[in-house]
Amino acid sequence: MKWFPDARFIAVKRKRGDVIRSNVYKFGRPSSILDWLRNAIWTVVYEKVISVYNKHIYTMQYEDLLLKPNKEKSRLFAYLGLDTNQELENKWEADSAYNGLAPPIPLCNRIIMEVAACGFALLPARFVSALARFRVKHKKGILPKWFFRVYRGDRSLNRE
Repeated sequence: MKWFPDARFIAVKRKRGDVIRSNVYKFGRPSSILDWLRNAIWTVVYEKVISVYNKHIYTMQYEDLLLKPNKEKSRLFAYLGLDTNQELENKWEADSAYNGLAPPIPLCNRIIMEVAACGFALLPARFVSALARFRVKHKKGILPKWFFRVYRGDRSLNRE
């Protein structure tokens, strides 16, 4: 934030279980307990980082974007100081981790996901944020592969 004092940061929050399931089905292997665990931890890390910098980040709820897109667009544009009547151009195709209804989360994976998320949720936000920054800085490959795909704008569905 100190390096970009005039930047506006926007975060989209979504129900934790939905985020984890979506990331596992899109970028991981649904049969891998490790992928469920890893995504549960990184989802909580994301939540914690947002909470640390909350006063500098405009936060939107994913579900509100789906249910009230025009209202949310107006609120976002007002925050950014843009004309609320301006049309949006979306260069991304609609994309989903699964077609149709969201698949159920297997009980074993749900338990692992909840235990990992609750364990990390108990840690102080600043500690988790600092730990995440340290891990990202000092460990290659520590971020989930989907992060780099999104960061690069790669729309491929290949799972590694």
